[in-house]
Amino acid sequence: MQSNSSDSLTNLPFPTNEQSDVPRIYLQQEGSFQGTWIDAINASEMQQNIDYIQTSLNGSVQITSFQNFNSVEFLMKPEMPTVFIAQVGKGIIKYGKPFSVYFSFYEHRQESQILKNFQEDYRGCFDRTEDFVKEILTKEAFDSQLKRNNLSWKHLNIEEIIRDWFYSTEGIYRRMLDEKVYIFKRR
Repeated sequence: MQSNSSDSLTNLPFPTNEQSDVPRIYLQQEGSFQGTWIDAINASEMQQNIDYIQTSLNGSVQITSFQNFNSVEFLMKPEMPTVFIAQVGKGIIKYGKPFSVYFSFYEHRQESQILKNFQEDYRGCFDRTEDFVKEILTKEAFDSQLKRNNLSWKHLNIEEIIRDWFYSTEGIYRRMLDEKVYIFKRR
């Protein structure tokens, strides 16, 4: 007895999280309107599901859509390697919006180590850029230097520090719709 294609799309080796916010890809057989969503956070499971569907349907399947990739769904492309898609999915699950902001800067590189790079590059999320600069300066015992010289933060030109430091040495930042500033080391 031959199974019909709808059985092939529902009896996958690795079940999907139908009602969750896990990043997923939509697989569709070429020339068909029928397809299925599969989780996009584990490259080997993704590839096994793709292989299973292709074998079951005796045909080629392709990625036609992305779901739950937060604000970067429009940057995802079907031709991206499944390993890279899975890394982006994992990053979104593990780090949320900061990872999405990072990916929006570097998606064109399709770096094989995007999760590792994010961990090295992410500096934090702040209400204002000045808050990040103050945190960095505080970490470097700058507060004690100010006190020793009878100065306070109001004596500093934070805008000048931001301009000199951000644009010449350390990083980039991006202000999002939620009015937060996400800071990353420049690559």
